[in-house]
Amino acid sequence: MDIDDVNAILDDLEERYRDALLNDLPEFEGLNPSVEHFARLFGDRVERALDDPNPEHLRVRLWEDDLSWASHARRLEG
Repeated sequence: MDIDDVNAILDDLEERYRDALLNDLPEFEGLNPSVEHFARLFGDRVERALDDPNPEHLRVRLWEDDLSWASHARRLEG
């Protein structure tokens, strides 16, 4: 994958979630806004943004603070 494409995807996602209250976002409707759910939903958006997903796997790891994190991994259909 082109690292510039990945950076553009991450920049767009950062813009969407920066300063947002997760409880107010439609993708969190009916969900606890935990870092575990956030990692999965973030990964969903990364996968959808890939024009030609040639990687076989996607892993997202998000940190709540210096010690606490959650990750979500999936095999991508290509």
